[in-house]
Amino acid sequence: MSVVTLLIVVSGFTPTLYLRPVFNPPAIPGYLFLHGITLTAWFVWLCVQTLLIQSGRTAMHRRLGVAGAVLAAIVPFAGLMATSGAVGRLTASGLDLNGDASVLGIGVNGVSLLQFASGVVWGNIANAISFAVLAWTGILLRRRTAAHKRLMLLATVAILGPALARLARLPYFGGEGGPFILIVALTLLAIVIVHDVVTMRKVHPATVFGVAFPLALFSLGTAISTTAFGLDFVRRLQ
Repeated sequence: MSVVTLLIVVSGFTPTLYLRPVFNPPAIPGYLFLHGITLTAWFVWLCVQTLLIQSGRTAMHRRLGVAGAVLAAIVPFAGLMATSGAVGRLTASGLDLNGDASVLGIGVNGVSLLQFASGVVWGNIANAISFAVLAWTGILLRRRTAAHKRLMLLATVAILGPALARLARLPYFGGEGGPFILIVALTLLAIVIVHDVVTMRKVHPATVFGVAFPLALFSLGTAISTTAFGLDFVRRLQ
């Protein structure tokens, strides 16, 4: 699962981050490079930690856990930093927030650019909070192995949205307005649940919390994004 999450991130951001000289995308501000490096470090760290446990190198796993704790503290702020500048980047490119979001060409239709941006901003805020809560709960429960590994994985799944959104823009995935992002995210969560049922004949409490909390928070963020308060908050970000 840790490898799958890393592959999703690498696949989603290869054109705009990892292989920029090859794909020659539009220029991005420096803080987005910092964001990309930080988030990539987290996904790589999770893979390394998983491999260390599988190879029996528990002592090294624990030593690298310190780096993970630092990343767990930085990742939410890096995500919010990128999100806070998203609206400004749209308006700086000459787009009108009152215009139709279809102008972005990413498969989003029937809503204004402001409504789309609000959904992204509030969704990312919810996901950043979910990551922070799950990752730090997992760190605090590091001696409870079953809970620890589930919470660290589910925290990681909670921040896959931006990578999935970029994959959704590929022609055969139907765009960001389609079901691709939701289907993949729910599938990843379902895999953890099925694993629990198959191996334990029940769903581990950490899995219940790690699945329910992000879904509830994301639903709340989506609801706020459509309110006058939510829309006004996003408009002010420009």
